[in-house]
Parts: sequence; structure tokens; C-alpha cells
Amino acid sequence: MKFSTKKLLFFLIFAAVVVASFVIWAGSAQAAISFVGSAENSAISNGDITLTLPATEVNDLVVVTYACGDADAVDLAMTVLTPASTFTEVADLFSDDTFETNLGMYWDITDDSYTQVIVDGVGGTDTACAAVAMVFRGVDTTTPMDVTPTTASGANQGTMHPNPPSLNHNNPSGIWTVIAGASGHGLDTGAGTYTFPTGYTTNALEDGEIDTSDITVGMGYRSSGVSDPEDPGTMTHSGTDSTSYSWAAVTMALRPKTIPTVTTNAASVLGPASANLNGEITDTGVGNATARGFGWGTSEVDTSTTTESGSFGAEAFTQSLINLLSNKTYYFRAYATNSAGTGYGTI
Repeated sequence: MKFSTKKLLFFLIFAAVVVASFVIWAGSAQAAISFVGSAENSAISNGDITLTLPATEVNDLVVVTYACGDADAVDLAMTVLTPASTFTEVADLFSDDTFETNLGMYWDITDDSYTQVIVDGVGGTDTACAAVAMVFRGVDTTTPMDVTPTTASGANQGTMHPNPPSLNHNNPSGIWTVIAGASGHGLDTGAGTYTFPTGYTTNALEDGEIDTSDITVGMGYRSSGVSDPEDPGTMTHSGTDSTSYSWAAVTMALRPKTIPTVTTNAASVLGPASANLNGEITDTGVGNATARGFGWGTSEVDTSTTTESGSFGAEAFTQSLINLLSNKTYYFRAYATNSAGTGYGTI
């Protein structure tokens, strides 16, 4: 939008105040997801497992996967013990073979009040358990899972290689996919490792434990080149296959935080040297805006800004300019900022 004025007067004090609050922003449709770090640990004799997380911030996404290997043909009740009330269950899978796989997967948006996660080592004293965790930043805190995660398991197949299933997601810009898998086996001399599928090798990790029944668990993520649908491929275990081994797997898609959607509306000319700039937040994105205003100037590059701080939902807003120069064309655009970034209207 643009408008013209006719009065040749400029109030330098007002100009100095506006220039003092000058800000340059980089606009984008979404905030990028990033990988923060990971943790792993294991226990024998159905012992509980403590995962010490990397340094987190408020609104980080913590994803925990743990698995127990058993041979009692029992579907074990997988549980996060601490902090118990905050985690949402993604999957609780049971793959029944001679050596069984019990896999539990959970997520939480952290409030920065804990540094450790403890999972319940279930089963009998002959059960081995292992756990891994990954922390991500920039995930939509309202709907971190873009769609419902998919699960798969295998028993009596002569293999222990987890095969995370295909996932048909909504394909938002910047989506990441995460895979998890576990293998129940009786390798005895070592838990083994995974070769992760193409696109999932960066920062991938696994852990395992041996007891009378053994277990290996692992997680990986894909940050670019995600297909729709996405079929990750197999997590290939290093051990020798057996018809008595089993596996379980999960595929999830992480949705990025979204910035506000903003419309710039026509200005209302109040007089020869003043006008109201008008805009509207039409969608708050990841959460209410904490600031809104207008960038404006005598070129299409913002040279001044007006800013209002608070908590703003989807609504129209206006701000006044006074002491404008005559015979000048002014350009402006509305903006709003939330925790994901800044969204702009058209100029």
C-alpha cells in the first residue's frame, strides 16, 4: 500500500524516536527445526534407565524411545516414570517371538523444569532394556506431530532388522522425519549396532544391552529431502539373523513452528500530514503475537518502524503517523512476531 501527503513539515523529535527503534528482520514462512542433542543408556535385570538430556530450552521437543528384550511371551507395559505426567505416548509395541521386542516411544514439549528422563525397566530379572532420546528445537508446540506416527513390527520372519514404515504426511515446508527401531535377540556377546538408511545417518544413535534376553534400540532423523509419502528404509542390524529374533519400528513427522499470517490494509489519511496505518493478524501461527506494528518509509525498504508489545490474537490493528512530508510517497507493511519469527503483509 502507499499514500501521499501535502504538508511540508517533519517533526524531528518524532523521527528520532522512530529511528531509535529501527529493526531489520528476515522474513520466512516457517522457523527451521534444529537438532539439539541426544542421550542413551541401558540396564540389565529389568532395571530402570535414566537418560541425562542435553541442555534444553523452553518449548524444545524431547523424543524418548526405549525397548526391552524378553522371552516370556508377555506384552510389557512400557512407561515413562519421570516426569510421568508430561509425556505423550507415540507407540507401545510388542513383537512376540522366542526373543521378544517391547518398544515404547514418547514425546514432550519441555518447560525447562527437568534435565533427566527415567523410563521403567519392565519384565523379569532376565530382561535387558535400553533407551535413547533426541531433542529438537523449532518444532510446532501445538501440533508437533504433523500426522499420526506409523508403526510396524516383525516376528517369525527370520530377521531382526527394524523397517520403519512409510508415512503419508501433510508435506509442510521444513518438515523433518524421525525413525525409531528395536531388535529383540540372543546375541549374548554384544548388543550390536545399526546401519541407518540413507538420509538418516546424521547424529543417529543406538544403545543395547545383553542379559538372558538381549535388546538393541536406535533412532535417526531426516532433515532434508523428505518425500511424501516418506518410506525411510531398513535399519540393518549388525548381528546374524535368526528365526527366533524380532523387531519393532516407528516413523514420525515433525511439523515446524509457524509464524503469524499478516495482511496490510489500506491506510486512512487523516489530514495533510497524518495517517493511520492499518493491518490485520489473520492467523497467529504457533501462538499469540508478542509484538505487532508497521515498517514504513519513503522507499520500499523499511527505514522506520512502529512497534506495539503485548499478547495479540487474530485481529485488526492500527497505528498513527504524524508530521509526514508533503509530496512524498510513503510505503508501509504490517508485521507481527511470535516465538517462531516475524510474518509480514505485502508492501
